[in-house]
Amino acid sequence: MESPVSGAADFQYVVSLANNDLFNLHLFETDYTDKTSFDQAHKTDLQALQQYGLLTRQVIVVSLANQAMRIYQNGTLVRSLQVTTGRPELPSLPGVWSVQDRLSPTTFTSSEPPGSPYWYPPTPIHFAIEYHLGGYFVHDSWWRADYGPGTQFPHIDSGGDQSFSGDGSHGCINVPLDQADWIYNHTNWNTTIVVY
Repeated sequence: MESPVSGAADFQYVVSLANNDLFNLHLFETDYTDKTSFDQAHKTDLQALQQYGLLTRQVIVVSLANQAMRIYQNGTLVRSLQVTTGRPELPSLPGVWSVQDRLSPTTFTSSEPPGSPYWYPPTPIHFAIEYHLGGYFVHDSWWRADYGPGTQFPHIDSGGDQSFSGDGSHGCINVPLDQADWIYNHTNWNTTIVVY
């Protein structure tokens, strides 16, 4: 039989997870209507840094509503860019994550079989930072020309490659190659990644 202390601690842990999910949902809803430019600090980013005790750390913040990434050092914005996150059926994972792996270079291989709508050929990647086990990365997507709002949905990519560029990612956070280079070389194993 489980001890009451353990049961109470487990219950409190689940309540904490639910509260964090609700907090992240409120951040998403607020950021969705925020007209602040993607390359400026957002109120919701700073609320997340405060809530999770990250004001004295290096943090990559990803806004799913804005398809934007903002990198903070000790609460100060140091870099911002537009991204492409996971398509609705293969979403990027909201939450507060630590770096699981750093790979440069690597090759991604599909876990789906050929013929699946989610299959892709072996793909060389220059810079990849895993934010969640199971293949969820911040990485370069050299095959894309367009990033930002709407690119997580079916769209016409101005680069012309609709087979892999015309929809969101498979749950990863795609960034332009030059930005991925900078991110990889200006972050480390202690960087926190917040997705909301």
